[in-house]
Amino acid sequence: MPQSPFASFANATLTWILPGAAAGVDPITGNRMFAAGESLVVAAMLKAASAYRKERLPGVSLQAVYLEGRVVSVSLNGQPGTLLIPNTIQHEARASATWDELNGEFVILRRGRSPFKTEEIIGDRLIGWFEIK
Repeated sequence: MPQSPFASFANATLTWILPGAAAGVDPITGNRMFAAGESLVVAAMLKAASAYRKERLPGVSLQAVYLEGRVVSVSLNGQPGTLLIPNTIQHEARASATWDELNGEFVILRRGRSPFKTEEIIGDRLIGWFEIK
């Protein structure tokens, strides 16, 4: 895995629970059952200078802090991965989070990736709202 140039600035951890691979079939209903996986994202996040014109989502508190940064590392089910956020994490997905030693919840705003694939070297861009809990 490539080392992020922002590793020394890491100040946030985000944890998403993701659907995993099929773990079997329910004997009563015949439905496939999925084992939940966990995606742990470590990032370097800064408070945006002004969140006045930023996309405010329904259900996000007015006291939420708008953060922008870069992914430092991603691990899936304890296995180190890449510097890219999994595609299974959708726009507006919520994660339990810690930022600057504050506990809360992070709501991600997914954006497209660069056509030059710079995210594979410097880490995915990570933006969204942090709600202190």
